Amino acid sequence: MSRETTDIYNPKTIRATNGFSVQKPFVYVDDFCETIRMAKAQGIRLYAAHLKGKNTYDGKTTESRSGFLIGNEGNGLTEEAADSATDYIRIPMEDSLNR
Repeated sequence: MSRETTDIYNPKTIRATNGFSVQKPFVYVDDFCETIRMAKAQGIRLYAAHLKGKNTYDGKTTESRSGFLIGNEGNGLTEEAADSATDYIRIPMEDSLNR
């Protein structure tokens, strides 16, 4: 996560993510897009949650070296971060925390 993001351990964040934010490891990085490039160089497939996504993420979590790029609720990912991903995906509303 970029350092500009909300504190993942903020009580509102924990509540909004239904506790998911304390179940998985997170790393804060100084240069988010550079970290994306480094991950891709290591063969990690990255999926950006984006309105342009044609497919849902179903089945993609079974890949052993994959990651998901998810932006904030108001603005989504930056254009640079989204364009750095391997593929765009959609999150179905029934799987969204906003349903």
